[in-house]
Amino acid sequence: MLVEVFEALNGKVDEENICVGRNRHEESFIFFQQLCQELTARYLTYLKSTKISDLEPKARFLLK
Repeated sequence: MLVEVFEALNGKVDEENICVGRNRHEESFIFFQQLCQELTARYLTYLKSTKISDLEPKARFLLK
């Protein structure tokens, strides 16, 4: 999963195809697939809009 996120950031994988799993028709699988796609989209948006300088204060705090 993590590899696919980085590949999506680099444009190698379509963001909508990250959470594609086996083709099952169970309601729970469909729910979790949609949840995965929503969370992945939010995470990719966050990663694309975050700069290293934005993370520096938190990193300094964690490294104390």
